[in-house]
Amino acid sequence: MRHAMQWTLAFGLLCGLVSCMADRGPRVDVTPPSDTPDTVGPYRVTAVIRSDAPIVRAEVRWSVEAGTPVPLTLRRQADSDLWLADIPGQPVGAVVRLLVEVEDDEGHLVVKPDPIPGETATYAFRVYSPVFESTDAGGEADAGGEADAGSEADAGADEVDGGSDAGTAVSDAGLELDGGTPVDAGEADAG
Repeated sequence: MRHAMQWTLAFGLLCGLVSCMADRGPRVDVTPPSDTPDTVGPYRVTAVIRSDAPIVRAEVRWSVEAGTPVPLTLRRQADSDLWLADIPGQPVGAVVRLLVEVEDDEGHLVVKPDPIPGETATYAFRVYSPVFESTDAGGEADAGGEADAGSEADAGADEVDGGSDAGTAVSDAGLELDGGTPVDAGEADAG
């Protein structure tokens, strides 16, 4: 009799553990857009959503700055775990904030990024204006800006040969961008 009670207790605990694992709701991984100079858009939000129960709602709630959130439905891609949504283009200087909400038919709601107690956590990206520095014939950057054919790139420099538009993109925050990766302006000059 004692063994039967132990097995019953063990079976009950195992069933409870399996039930708890099944009740955890959808698992969601989000890849938000990165900072961009693109004002046309769209800005792609990608989510990988795995769930034991059918998904009844998957949406991005986005806003510019602290504006009113706009719901945008995530679209499931051909019987896969991949879901996509596209935020429309925004003007230079816009800071776009977003979060993702996913709900299954058992009532489990998952919000990403994970909520912070007392606050609303969001992903954010900004639309920045690239500033280009031109280079003189010797390959040195001219902080003064434009260099046309026949104009001096900087004081005492040789004339620019053919007006080079080659340069380094600089973010609004003053960080030079090297292939889309922010680089401290001091580091960029040292290289």
